[in-house]
Amino acid sequence: MNTRTTTTTVLALLVLLQAIMAQERSAAPMPRARELPATERREMTDMIAKRFHANLRGKVGVRAAGAYRFLSTEELFVIDRKDLGSLAYETKTYGAGNKPLEAKLISQDALLPRVDEALRGAGLEIPDKQFARFQDEFVGAFHDRKVLPEGFDPRKESLHVARTVAFQRVVDGVPVFGSELLVGLNPDGSIGRLRMHWPKLNPDELKAARELQAAMKEKKWNLPKSFEEEGVEILDVTPGIGHSAFADPRFKSAAVVRVLYRRTAKGTQYPISSTAYKFFDRAGKEVVFTSFPAVPATPAKLKREPKQKD
Repeated sequence: MNTRTTTTTVLALLVLLQAIMAQERSAAPMPRARELPATERREMTDMIAKRFHANLRGKVGVRAAGAYRFLSTEELFVIDRKDLGSLAYETKTYGAGNKPLEAKLISQDALLPRVDEALRGAGLEIPDKQFARFQDEFVGAFHDRKVLPEGFDPRKESLHVARTVAFQRVVDGVPVFGSELLVGLNPDGSIGRLRMHWPKLNPDELKAARELQAAMKEKKWNLPKSFEEEGVEILDVTPGIGHSAFADPRFKSAAVVRVLYRRTAKGTQYPISSTAYKFFDRAGKEVVFTSFPAVPATPAKLKREPKQKD
């Protein structure tokens, strides 16, 4: 198995681990591994063939846990969520070429129409998406260089082999936190990477988000007092809809205000800063969409006894 395939497999296992762990303590039981019936296996293989025109040659591995289903070959890897329609797909050749991308094909004006065409060809009509940014990948070899020259720029010294487009979700002026859409094209225009987590929204929550926007404009929503601590700087306050991530086995969504802030610890030679965000509801109560259960301590009987000094 080559490095690319190994990396893809490791990432897939990490996603599975998150899917098993990411839940509230009071939530339903974690998704359990299950056999994938022949009907679901055909459903997955048909979907892959139809959307990505991929041939599933050689050994095909399939796994399932709750609503999560996994399929892998030597050429690609797929994870989907049957309950939400979320999907992750990647080929081992994406971002692994030895030829640079053509400059005329990767500008925003040139690439976005090609991405839209590829999505339509895959039968994926994804509403309310807005271009957010590019995620670029480079490859290069530096042999035995131990010290890089001053002003070294890997973007100039390496080959630009992949450009993935990241989209954000905005519904009639209401931002959606937690939705994700990444699309990367192979040189022939086919999809080499796709990560889509675009769940349906509750109309009542969309209405509540608009009411939150109005409350913000009328200054009827106040920051929680916890942000009044010394060393806390508010960077952005945005009302919208939030929902849990792809890896969270239970789905939760709500109208929220996202607060982006920076906390700086002073009193040291080099002040330590950290940037994070939190979600709050209309009443100012924190909303957590994804949380991890506490891991129990290792039983004493499994711990090694400390060595006795002579």
